[in-house]
Amino acid sequence: MSKKQPKGVGFALRGINTEQFATFPDLYDEDKDVLFWQGYEYGADPDSHFVGVLTEYRFAHGETPFLTIKISCHFEVIIDAWKEMLSEDEQSITLDPGFLGHLLMLTIGTCRGVLHAKTENTEFNQYLLPAINVAELITEPLTIEFKGERSE
Repeated sequence: MSKKQPKGVGFALRGINTEQFATFPDLYDEDKDVLFWQGYEYGADPDSHFVGVLTEYRFAHGETPFLTIKISCHFEVIIDAWKEMLSEDEQSITLDPGFLGHLLMLTIGTCRGVLHAKTENTEFNQYLLPAINVAELITEPLTIEFKGERSE
């Protein structure tokens, strides 16, 4: 069982990566219905005290995407806050919904900006990420198990 998480978790954004971005103009048809798909992943590095959030979005006609973007943000958590989230056996951390939602919200906003910058002055610029209520997406704490060898 992890310790109680502090009310405010100190952290800093330390990295942004565009993991994937693609447009497929030949597959795009402005007269067809557009479907929107979203996905999220989380990870943690116990050695650097980083939490990573990956967001992925696709705009598609049926199963055929014509616009896809995947962005990751990497957040460094201050050591005292990290220790509060760390399990007793130090093999996992548990993030409360408020903190996790905050990181996801920052990553979604970052992705929204990258999407705009990459599609500016193209026909795809009309496709914006919608407002996403992260409080509805994240209602439970998330435990992230550490994998692999750790440096001491």
